Amino acid sequence: MNDVVSTSWVPRKTAVIFADEDVDGLMSATIVARRYLGNFQIKFVTARSLPDALQRFKRTLKKRIQKDENYVKELDIFVVDVEINRASIEDFAESAVYFRRLGIRVLYFDSHSNKYNGITLLPKLEEAGVKTYLGQIGTAAASVIQDFMGTE
Repeated sequence: MNDVVSTSWVPRKTAVIFADEDVDGLMSATIVARRYLGNFQIKFVTARSLPDALQRFKRTLKKRIQKDENYVKELDIFVVDVEINRASIEDFAESAVYFRRLGIRVLYFDSHSNKYNGITLLPKLEEAGVKTYLGQIGTAAASVIQDFMGTE
């Protein structure tokens, strides 16, 4: 888990942001989107719907690559304020491996515990190449993202 924030974050051209449907998720997605100058998509999800949303995006991405193979070279994927649970971790990790093989950066920001039976699930994401950034439980994910992005 990365707990050092980066104030020198350089966004690529486009972002796809998977964000929780609550206020913190909305604010988190907004902070990320501001850095992408209008070249972003926000997909609102829950912990339960994240795996299906990632699978749909993979299908969409395959079609997009057929039209423009350079699209993935300038793409960042963010998952913000979405609690990872035992049911979603495998699918998220599998999708992340696919994205990383294409050269897409995958980042995860949250402040949930992300534990199952007292064991954190995040090492599975890190093994899949996801950069994970966590705030303390009770801290808004938006504040973690703001610190990372170096925004005002």
